[in-house]
Amino acid sequence: MYSGIRRESPMNNISAHSSMNSLSAQSRTIAFIALCLFAFSGLISGFAVGAFVRPNFALPSSQKAETTPVAQKTETPSKGIAQSPIPLAPPTISSFNTPEVADGTTAYTFSSQVVDKQGKPVHASDITCRLWLLPMAQNPRDIPLDRLKSPSTLQSSPLPGEIQALIFDPTTAQTQACNANGQGTWKYHLDPSINPGQYYLVVLTDWNGVHYNWSWDAVTIKKPGQ
Repeated sequence: MYSGIRRESPMNNISAHSSMNSLSAQSRTIAFIALCLFAFSGLISGFAVGAFVRPNFALPSSQKAETTPVAQKTETPSKGIAQSPIPLAPPTISSFNTPEVADGTTAYTFSSQVVDKQGKPVHASDITCRLWLLPMAQNPRDIPLDRLKSPSTLQSSPLPGEIQALIFDPTTAQTQACNANGQGTWKYHLDPSINPGQYYLVVLTDWNGVHYNWSWDAVTIKKPGQ
């Protein structure tokens, strides 16, 4: 007798559960793959952004951009410029002519150098130099020292015994300031009225009247044609 109640077979239940499990595993696989793809795409995006935004690391020293070099101060070698008067030795006579002809036209040059007590050149621009002529009978050592105490007295009048026969070129005055190297230079010719004979050319160096010294050398003066 049929009761009308349907009974499902156990095999049908097993089949239904198997289908559901299969669908669930497949969904999980698809979801896992999707997550992996998403993560991988995110990683690639990160690398791409990093390629455009890179840290500014310092370049090795060999690759650094060249900078403009700082100008170096060139030092001028010192010449031993003295700042205040020091004791002077007799000036050295660098050059002069002998004999000299008193014809009023032949040009001659006399030059000297200021030196200290050790004989070393003194480089200073505030030293006065003077050149003059003395007869051989006049001792060059007998110059009144009061005339040497102030440079202004050296050109106020002739020195004792001085013979005014040196006609100086306008560019080199008889009393002048030595140059920055402590050198004095004179250009002159001789007055034709001077008598021929032996004379002294005397040169003086005076440092502000504080320290001074002088030296001399013999010169022979002739008349034209002698």
